[in-house]
Amino acid sequence: MSETSFLVRCQILGELWEEYKFDVEFEDFISFNDLGLTLAYAFANGIIVESEKMRQLIDQTFDTYLNVCGLEKDIGFDNLADLFRETNQEIDK
Repeated sequence: MSETSFLVRCQILGELWEEYKFDVEFEDFISFNDLGLTLAYAFANGIIVESEKMRQLIDQTFDTYLNVCGLEKDIGFDNLADLFRETNQEIDK
């Protein structure tokens, strides 16, 4: 399986930020990655256009989240629910 596309990475991170930014379980990750998450949200929603620096920051944020979830590499995800299933995280939203 190939890696998650850049647009889907942005959609996943954007949804994570939008739905879980006030969730205590995600507090540390959200706080540390606030810029990458908000850029991903903005790009996924057509608010900003892609730049190389932005892409690097979003990719770094996505890779950090995979690490936090215990995944060593990107195995290709379709959406946040797919990633949650792979990492056995509960979806309560």
